[in-house]
Amino acid sequence: MPGSLRLGKIAGIDIYAHWSWFIILVLLTWSLASSWFAQLFPGWATTIYWIAAFISALLLFVCVLVHELAHALVAQTSGLTVKNITLFIFGGMASIEEDMQRPGVEFRVAIAGPIASFLLAVVAFLLTLPLRGSNASAEAVLDYLAVANLLLGGFNLIPGFPLDGGCILRSIIWKVTGDCKKSTCIASSVGQACA
Repeated sequence: MPGSLRLGKIAGIDIYAHWSWFIILVLLTWSLASSWFAQLFPGWATTIYWIAAFISALLLFVCVLVHELAHALVAQTSGLTVKNITLFIFGGMASIEEDMQRPGVEFRVAIAGPIASFLLAVVAFLLTLPLRGSNASAEAVLDYLAVANLLLGGFNLIPGFPLDGGCILRSIIWKVTGDCKKSTCIASSVGQACA
């Protein structure tokens, strides 16, 4: 994606951050510091709000990267080539070079991201349990990550093609009908209705 900064490589996959990612990083940090944490955890020093917000925003994008890596790694194990992952203003995108050849592969690749997000939500929730009621910044960050990952996984399951849920829907229709083009048309129509 033009305008992207290369961050490194994981499992042979180049990781990029598009310039728009930096805009959402700033906006998310500001929003968390000025409203979310201020309302849920009153009494902190202003500096703590901003530090917790910045760490939360960065960790959210790490979670988005894990979501996209789940797609990419399942694609790789299915014999597909993953060119890169790009983080941008709306989240992230794994660039898989080939089209899906079988509905089962598409289903596994599509469901991997939401499963990763739900697992991250559970881990964050479990890590908050010993901190409950402590009013600690770690509790706030983990609470935020649990909610954010739950929403990320849930949002991606909306059957709006090309979201993960739309790809899952297409793979199911493709499996039932045996017709990739027909399943794409149906999934696209459902996606338009969702939009």
